[in-house]
Amino acid sequence: MRFTIGDHRAARITCETIFPHDDHAELAGAEHLDIENFLDDIAAHAPWRAVLALKVAFLVCMVSPLLTLGRFATLESLAPEYREKALYKLLYHPNYFLRQLVAVIKGVSALLYSAYPSNRARILSAPRPLLQLIRSPSKVP
Repeated sequence: MRFTIGDHRAARITCETIFPHDDHAELAGAEHLDIENFLDDIAAHAPWRAVLALKVAFLVCMVSPLLTLGRFATLESLAPEYREKALYKLLYHPNYFLRQLVAVIKGVSALLYSAYPSNRARILSAPRPLLQLIRSPSKVP
């Protein structure tokens, strides 16, 4: 089973929402990552059930504004702050299945994010105070 162009686009939008560029933490955002080749590599080596689960997870994330914000829109059509709000609410949705889909995407995306050379170097460098790495809570509901 392979990822389609639509799957790649949904993955990119979802990953860019989860891992935005952060100058203060000196970490590259998902826009710098090669998400498409990463997903194609997963499709080539993972069982078809895992690939199908990722496809469903990206689809649910794309329609999350309908499920969480009550807006008839896709994640792609929203402004970045509303994208983050929609995924945040989906991550804390009462339905366990929906919560786990976002958690799966965050886990898989974190593998690629932490493997990016500049992010990896920053993660393995000398520790910084935790409060400098936390983003402003005012962005999330």
